[in-house]
Amino acid sequence: MTRRLAEEHGEDYWRTIIRAGGQAWLDIAATPDEDFYEHRLGKLRVPMLVVHGADDPRTEPGELDRIHREVPTARIEMIERGGHSPHSATATAAQVTAIVERFLVSLSDR
Repeated sequence: MTRRLAEEHGEDYWRTIIRAGGQAWLDIAATPDEDFYEHRLGKLRVPMLVVHGADDPRTEPGELDRIHREVPTARIEMIERGGHSPHSATATAAQVTAIVERFLVSLSDR
């Protein structure tokens, strides 16, 4: 697989991706008060569910608070021991599915 990716994209492909991603994270860290949603979250007029892994290393400090401030009607569900992708992790996928199912049922009850 790695060989095929190198053939298709070049040997330095992954180094470039990692370097670019690293710079993006450094830029985010340098601007902690910037609103990366460009004040658009508050314009949402649909039900919103945020499922978040409590152990997600990629969430910026205050990000969930920002979402809650911008969309006070949003339902934010925290998955204990969940990482960045709790929906696809074996240990937490069933819990995420149950949360989403309850959310969808609550919408049909309106």
